[in-house]
Amino acid sequence: MDRIEIEDFLRTVEPFDVLATDVLGALLDCAVARTLPKDHLLLEEGGPGDALYVVVQGRVQVRVRDNGRPRRVAFLTAGDMVGEMALLTGEPRTADVVTDTPTTVLEIDREAFYDVCEHDPEVAHFLTELLGKRLRAGGQISQLGNYQVLDEIGRGGMGIVFAGYHPRLRRSVAIKMLDHAHVFDERFAAQFAAESAVVAGLNHPNIVQVFDHHAAYGTQFIVMEMIDGPTLADVLQVRGTLDEAETRRIVLQVAAALQHAHARGITHRDIKPENVMLPRDGGPIKLMDFGIAGPVVDHDDDPIGTPGYMAPEQERGDPIDERVDVYPLGVMAFELLTGERPFFEEEGLTLLEAKERGDLPDVRDWRPEISDAMRAFIRRCTWPDPDRRFPDCGAVLAHFGDGPHLVRPGVRARSVMVVFDPAEAEAVGDAIDRLVAGLAGRAVRVSLADHALD
Repeated sequence: MDRIEIEDFLRTVEPFDVLATDVLGALLDCAVARTLPKDHLLLEEGGPGDALYVVVQGRVQVRVRDNGRPRRVAFLTAGDMVGEMALLTGEPRTADVVTDTPTTVLEIDREAFYDVCEHDPEVAHFLTELLGKRLRAGGQISQLGNYQVLDEIGRGGMGIVFAGYHPRLRRSVAIKMLDHAHVFDERFAAQFAAESAVVAGLNHPNIVQVFDHHAAYGTQFIVMEMIDGPTLADVLQVRGTLDEAETRRIVLQVAAALQHAHARGITHRDIKPENVMLPRDGGPIKLMDFGIAGPVVDHDDDPIGTPGYMAPEQERGDPIDERVDVYPLGVMAFELLTGERPFFEEEGLTLLEAKERGDLPDVRDWRPEISDAMRAFIRRCTWPDPDRRFPDCGAVLAHFGDGPHLVRPGVRARSVMVVFDPAEAEAVGDAIDRLVAGLAGRAVRVSLADHALD
């Protein structure tokens, strides 16, 4: 078979069938087609995990050794793969594989594959699809620490999300697997690992809780709270728009979550409806996907986020601070009220240029009944100059007033003012954190504002 025939064949085989054309081409660059006679020992139990094989034509037997004697456990034919763990972990072979007929296989060498990934990280996405296929199939590989990996429940640019379960704790969880393409970006992978520990320490009713972090199968996994409910994007797709009261309640809960994260030096950087969960039980709205979260930085040479919601300075790679998360709050509010985002590409104008011009459409052109407060909120959030935006999410909360918008109808809210010596600020902050932790699971919001008393 020539290269074109092999490529056409792989287009019918999972997970090659979902790969971009350039990724599949790069993969074929490190692959060799081999035709083998009957009874050829392709893999030997205990041998080095140095290559993956795809059966193109013919049939092979998989054998394990039972008390020293070989026992056949499976036949594999065209489209089946053997030796996947060679690419994922490099661990020794766990079975013998012998050709049952004259057989053609495609050999993908581990070392050559990783050399390609070093130069083109996108090729490593193949590993994510390969591992996803193995995880969905179950078996021994479907265990991650104490967690059982169950069905795939979502995917995006960051990776794949699986349902999971901790048998001893009887806890259902969501398990996010980082796309291997990001693993080969050393800066991103290091930041992801470092920040996952910080994000795990975020304890707030409006933030999806992170329970655990694992490094396995050549990538990283985050184990987090399972939320039963749609994303805000799902709701928007069905309903088209929301009313102002709903929009304000959502925005303020997201702002409260961000205020908590910002106080601990973490910016989210990817605020959008897809990352906001609405629990079916009517509980507090949950902000999720801190996967690209990070500290305030002087510059960002390779910004990651969603362009339609991204602040101009983030898209340019300029210095960013917590105001980078204020900008998308305004974009999201506009979209919830109108069904459209305020800035978009048009003839002769890129999306970034449209945002930098700052020509914000008037939300009242769609919804004349919108209040002055909401209209002003959207305008102030979306200024291209960060200095003209709300300085932080505490100011966002103050803009709409206190308490009632953050809780569900019928739920009472109580505010407490704490007066303290500035020298005791750290101790007071620790005490408040302990109080909030003790009220975990309840709709508690903490707003901190510094005011000097005469």
